[in-house]
Amino acid sequence: MLGSHVSDNTYVVAAMIIVQTMQHKKKHGKSTILFDGSAEPLKTETAIKPSQSISTTVAVYAGGRNVTQSQIASGVRDRFTRILSDII
Repeated sequence: MLGSHVSDNTYVVAAMIIVQTMQHKKKHGKSTILFDGSAEPLKTETAIKPSQSISTTVAVYAGGRNVTQSQIASGVRDRFTRILSDII
């Protein structure tokens, strides 16, 4: 056939993902006992400290016959969201 042109387009999107878990560390609180027998409530404070960091690279590919990048961009974003929710 003259004049027909079929194009198979494949797009690959890669992203480096860093996930860091946080851990709450309780500090010891104080309690003051007064001479009339009542006690002030125990006050505790929490601190957040990083505990572990994981990094990985995630790649998503998509494409098809005669499709543009704008036609598959939303599908790629949705796929990234599903992959990240599985990691977390």
